[in-house]
Amino acid sequence: RPWSGLDLDLSVSGTNGRYLDFPDAIRNPALDPFDFNNPAVIELVAAALGIPELLPGDDLHMKDLPMFKGSIGVSYEHSLSEWGILRHWVGYRYQSRIFYNTENTLMQGGYGIFDARVAFESLEGNWGASIYGKNLLNREYIQNGSDLRGTVGFATVQYGAPRFLGIEYFVRY
Repeated sequence: RPWSGLDLDLSVSGTNGRYLDFPDAIRNPALDPFDFNNPAVIELVAAALGIPELLPGDDLHMKDLPMFKGSIGVSYEHSLSEWGILRHWVGYRYQSRIFYNTENTLMQGGYGIFDARVAFESLEGNWGASIYGKNLLNREYIQNGSDLRGTVGFATVQYGAPRFLGIEYFVRY
């Protein structure tokens, strides 16, 4: 099975400050199945990978490579007459199932993250403020992981940031 994939970046700018962004990636993370018939070789590969039992034809996937990863963002800005510019942005990013070790035992299922921002910038552009939220649906997900049980005896995971709300101010001088 050959490795294949598609990366696509689409950005559309419209009138009146409308903007759409859609970066996307589709990949085939599956490895070729083990198709050798020698039980000793199969046992050796299983031991090297730390898999208790490996059968010919087992469907393993590449480490750290989701099949699909994409995001979409929409922004809009409009003038507030002599006050300044108000900008709105919402974005959603999705990642399909991913394995964090070669044995395919440490896995994160597919998940999506929703972010948003509303910002104001003065007409002169010398000050502004915004309120924003990241991971607004408070999705719990594994951002990274390592399974070292076969070598040093433990596995680790790094969880993604929980819901975060913030306020930003800026002054240019």
